[in-house]
Amino acid sequence: MFFTYFFTLEALIKIIAYGFILDQNSYLKENWSVLDFFIVVTSLVDTLNEGFFIIIIINTGVDLSAVKILRLLRTFRPLRFITHNVSMKVLVISILESVIGILNVIVVLLLVWMMFAILGNNLFQ
Repeated sequence: MFFTYFFTLEALIKIIAYGFILDQNSYLKENWSVLDFFIVVTSLVDTLNEGFFIIIIINTGVDLSAVKILRLLRTFRPLRFITHNVSMKVLVISILESVIGILNVIVVLLLVWMMFAILGNNLFQ
């Protein structure tokens, strides 16, 4: 709860300082800030709806397990700290950009593996 409210306060301060979306250097112009805002909003929705949905479940007997999915989005919370560390941000960006190259290598390795599998099947028949 502390981190949710702390990150909400941080987002509000940045929104007041930079503007929300219409200014040139506004809060939602940077991709990392969009991720931060998404995490803060989903955490707030989950936190504020916990008590409300518990009352609904008690009164109606309905299971609202779909709302619990929002709790999984809290796992993105450690990604918020990447925005404050420049070297960590460079590292994450380089890893994300290298995923395409890694996928190409995996495809080539699978093709070579398949060729040896076909050769092995033909030799052992």
